[in-house]
Amino acid sequence: MQGNLHMWFWSGTPLHWVQKGQGLNPREGELEVSEPMNFQFPQRRMVHQFSKHIPNWIEDLHWKQLDLNYPGMPDAMVHHGFYFAYHNTTVRPGVVNAVKRAKELYGNLDIMVTGHSMGGAMAAFCGLDLTVNHETGNVQVVTFGQPRIGNAAFVSYYGELVPNTIRVTNGHDIVPHLPPYYPHFAQKTYHHFPREVWLYNIGFGSLVYTVEKVCDDSGEDPTCSRSVSGNSISEHLAYYGVKMGGESTCKVIMDPRLAVYSTEDFEGNVILSRDPFASIVKNDDRTERSK
Repeated sequence: MQGNLHMWFWSGTPLHWVQKGQGLNPREGELEVSEPMNFQFPQRRMVHQFSKHIPNWIEDLHWKQLDLNYPGMPDAMVHHGFYFAYHNTTVRPGVVNAVKRAKELYGNLDIMVTGHSMGGAMAAFCGLDLTVNHETGNVQVVTFGQPRIGNAAFVSYYGELVPNTIRVTNGHDIVPHLPPYYPHFAQKTYHHFPREVWLYNIGFGSLVYTVEKVCDDSGEDPTCSRSVSGNSISEHLAYYGVKMGGESTCKVIMDPRLAVYSTEDFEGNVILSRDPFASIVKNDDRTERSK
């Protein structure tokens, strides 16, 4: 069974790399895996207590300007901070090397890049980079609570190049509303790329449940998250009932129901498998034979 290479970004830092099978449903906790990977990738456990810094970060998002022309895309503009967080750090070579090694070990894999918050912005740049500059096919991007990262021209290019993209937004989460979007100046300001999936609650009293609304292909569907005010930090910090962040140190964000499938290898990489220990041994054996 061919698996997928799944990469997480959290608040600007790539966390761990695993190979997945057919899919992971964050609501039901369903998991099918094949043979996980053991990447020789230096983990950067630099995530601090991000929740304490969110108010300052959100204030900064209000004033971020479109000040960088995206290379090779006429009229496409992004903010340099978002762009450099992925392209001008050790993140990019780590990602590219991990993908290259995965292909050497397992052949042509589907790749899913996932991120939350600022990590969602980095995941989007990562998916675009892998597609455009490294000729990586079958790239999927799924982000949670991601801010806007570019203008309408950038969004147009992105939608064509990375069409398998989902942006999950949650209720009144403030971050997807930033930097601001101005409908009367849509071509000159920040713009979200499609496709948004908006989570919102309906019902009364104890009969409240969450609805997933698949939005239109504009990226700025006025009937989705834009239909409500973006005024909640708490709804930014929890998606599908999973808290997005550690109390004091960096950790992988995972549905507790998946904990029985997880372990760590000697490199600190997280492995998801029906039989984690056997998978690590098998992968290490492959690595030795490939040397």
